[in-house]
Amino acid sequence: LAKVAEIHLDAFNYGVEKAYGIKADSRKIPTTGLVDKEILFILTKDQISKETFLDGLEKCEDAMFEFFKSKLQKEDIVVREGVRELLEEMTKRGVLIGLLTGNLERIARAKMDIVGLNNYFKVGGFGDNKDNREEVAKMALESAGDGIDKVFTVGDTPSDINAGKLIGATTIGIVTENYSEEQLKAVGADFVLHDLKDTKKFLEIIGVNG
Repeated sequence: LAKVAEIHLDAFNYGVEKAYGIKADSRKIPTTGLVDKEILFILTKDQISKETFLDGLEKCEDAMFEFFKSKLQKEDIVVREGVRELLEEMTKRGVLIGLLTGNLERIARAKMDIVGLNNYFKVGGFGDNKDNREEVAKMALESAGDGIDKVFTVGDTPSDINAGKLIGATTIGIVTENYSEEQLKAVGADFVLHDLKDTKKFLEIIGVNG
């Protein structure tokens, strides 16, 4: 796991203990594709009622963020080659850029902020009080407002591709050590790139030229 992912997993455990007095181990459950609220519910469902879970959710999320923010360091996040340049070029061309993630917004923004990328993302969909990725994807689309004629999503997991399809977006998969080109194509990615170093190629895919 990347260091930032480890910190996030530990934040779940800290939040659950602070809010509900429960010892949890988020590393023992599959979390890929789940939003933060879903993960917290899985960690607590065998020990408390859903009502108790919801009553303590705000306290739990506050504690999660407190822990995450206190542990996160700039070196814990690796910005892949080409990402910063691409975001800069898209912004110059007036492309509205958003975040679509199951993370709590505070945590997602903290990740982006510490590496100097947060200001590029003007809108988004986040895991705050959302039950699943479909709700998050719809929130992201709604946050963009009216008048959006083309929507693209970019991600490196099958869950990212599926989330994009839920809102009718053209999906762009990015190959990493976790998922191959074949795996991303298998779930229906419209385009698959091996990295984001070729800014011109990416801009051509989304129809932004000049």
